[in-house]
Amino acid sequence: MGYNKIRHIKKSNLILENRLLNEDNVTGSTGNAKTLANITGVPEEVFKYFDTKKPTDINTLYTFSNSMSQNIQNLNKDGNGQQKIDEMLKKLDETSISFNDYEKKLINWLKDTIQSQASHFKIYKGAQNQPEVQGAKMAQDKTITDADNDYDYKREKGKYYFKLKDNPKSTNAQNLRKQGKYTNWSLATGNVEKIIKRKLDF
Repeated sequence: MGYNKIRHIKKSNLILENRLLNEDNVTGSTGNAKTLANITGVPEEVFKYFDTKKPTDINTLYTFSNSMSQNIQNLNKDGNGQQKIDEMLKKLDETSISFNDYEKKLINWLKDTIQSQASHFKIYKGAQNQPEVQGAKMAQDKTITDADNDYDYKREKGKYYFKLKDNPKSTNAQNLRKQGKYTNWSLATGNVEKIIKRKLDF
């Protein structure tokens, strides 16, 4: 599976997880956005979700990839790119200790993006992919279309997928469909997979 496809799947899962978890909006600033900006060299505005907790600010976070790619090559001007990437990843881990589970997922996405871009520019040896663990017995394939008013779900060969209905009910889902998002089956992983399992009583 190509790098862009993997990143799209991770991004799709993070967006859906935010919707399913239905996080409350908070006002004020925690200073986390500024901290993340200082660590990565990316504008503070990109990380504003970590201060506002507003689901609408998640989309801004996904401009991180473009912003980071502009900085990544400069890290190796003195030949210490590998060390600088390691330090950046360590600081992100340290910063995320007090974050909630969803925010830690976002930090992991940031780290994955950094490692993948640095590896692409030949300045970082990214983490090795872990082999997929096969279950002893896969449950029977199944598709569910009546679990809610916005999404359909299915289990196929032991994996779980979601997509928007042809005529979703909520405004948010309708807007996503107009944008052409999630109109095809997308792989569910992590907490999204757990939520779907629980939601459908698989």
